Amino acid sequence: MLAIVKGATDERILISQLVRDAIAAIGANATWEILQDADVSDDNLAQLQQDWQSLEFTVPIKQAMMFERVEQLQQLAQFRKSSEKFNELWGYYYTTHTPRRGDFLKKRSLSLRKWDELRWRWFWSYQDEVRGLQAFQVVVDATRMA
Repeated sequence: MLAIVKGATDERILISQLVRDAIAAIGANATWEILQDADVSDDNLAQLQQDWQSLEFTVPIKQAMMFERVEQLQQLAQFRKSSEKFNELWGYYYTTHTPRRGDFLKKRSLSLRKWDELRWRWFWSYQDEVRGLQAFQVVVDATRMA
């Protein structure tokens, strides 16, 4: 398990780092079981300790967050340029029929979709971009502090 965790250190996708953390948590439980076994040699215990100490978590998660930040910028640029991409993100919230009373998510009329897209593209997309970058920066700074 620890070899898998170490081998995935350079993964830049955030979910890969989260899976890596989960595998390490499972490995911690297995390590506890090993420590309870009286038949484990001192050499094996020393190797286990060295394996745990060789793992790095802070830098890889910070790098994954920075990669995700770049990905977000590229996605926003695509949403601004392409109505098709915009519709992939927001298309669910539009409908050709009037929503039924009591629907949890009220859907907007399909006739408003193009107008909403233009307003978002011209006025709100850059504010959304700044807010997204600020949120990512908070996480990156917190990771650096760790």
